[in-house]
Amino acid sequence: MGYITEDYYKQVYCGNDVDGIDVLIERASDIIDNVTMMRIGGEEGLDRLSPVIAERVRRATAAEVEFLGAVGGTVEVETAAKCGGFSIGKFTVSGGSSASGGAADSLSPTALSYLEPTGLLKRGISIL
Repeated sequence: MGYITEDYYKQVYCGNDVDGIDVLIERASDIIDNVTMMRIGGEEGLDRLSPVIAERVRRATAAEVEFLGAVGGTVEVETAAKCGGFSIGKFTVSGGSSASGGAADSLSPTALSYLEPTGLLKRGISIL
């Protein structure tokens, strides 16, 4: 189960229309789980977080859905990570060499900005 619903994406986040939103919500939630090292623990894990952090996770998920929808889905993001970049119309993603090659490489900048102040991205012992 994803961290948001289609209703949240459209009504609360006011995200752009995307095709296959249900699949993108699941993939975006998976990406959020990967970059947070599974600290949230699924949709029910949001209840363990403070309301402010839980909302930032939801907004990060929505931002990731919007990003995945804009670039054409998860396959395109994975391909870009392997080939170094791509362009779709006026939208361009370019990459250089990355030593990390980790899950954060596929996270949209907006989603990252929502998660950075939460402490969920920090490596090491989790106190959540």
